[in-house]
Amino acid sequence: EGDGHKHVDRTVVVSAPADIQKRRVLERPGMTVETFSMILSKQVPDADKRSKADFVVDTGNGLNHARKQVDRIIETLKLEAANA
Repeated sequence: EGDGHKHVDRTVVVSAPADIQKRRVLERPGMTVETFSMILSKQVPDADKRSKADFVVDTGNGLNHARKQVDRIIETLKLEAANA
């Protein structure tokens, strides 16, 4: 979330809708709503990350759907590399 994007050719953001993200985080042992809110307050907003990414993997529809998105990204990058 810092300036790492300056050191790579493409960026991928892995994200989920806010309600799913919150549910998943709160399922972690010892996690509280207060801690989750504090962590979120220190992060770049999800919408900002998505808008700056070359690719977005939305994990809100489950792991298989996310894997298919990753496979498409890999294929896209392979095609770009072959055509470079």
